[in-house]
Amino acid sequence: MHRCTDLFPGQFCLTRILISERARKDLGKYSGPEFRTKLERWARSGLWNYLGKDFPLRSEGGGVFRLADRSSSVRVCGFFESGNVNGDRFIAVTVFKKKGMKFPTGLIEEITGIRDRQEWRVED
Repeated sequence: MHRCTDLFPGQFCLTRILISERARKDLGKYSGPEFRTKLERWARSGLWNYLGKDFPLRSEGGGVFRLADRSSSVRVCGFFESGNVNGDRFIAVTVFKKKGMKFPTGLIEEITGIRDRQEWRVED
């Protein structure tokens, strides 16, 4: 079970980023304060405003999305709780450091499985 908590508690964000314990640990390990500041800015403005090929939010298929910044090799991956990019909660279940040009094999299936089997819950 992936226990998810708000990445920016107490902050007004149009899109709340709820992050699993494992993803939070990996975010701390792989990223610095600049990347987390960008994540907060994107969440405050609404992630849907950053969707597209040359933008931080990109669809990887199957309802899986990744957040990334060109200046960083860190990827935050998850899905929208509502299934809609305009949803108010992004569930981040995995964070990894990019090693090549392709999305890691099997990661989309892993994330869709977590979503479809409802193997996550929000803890306030």
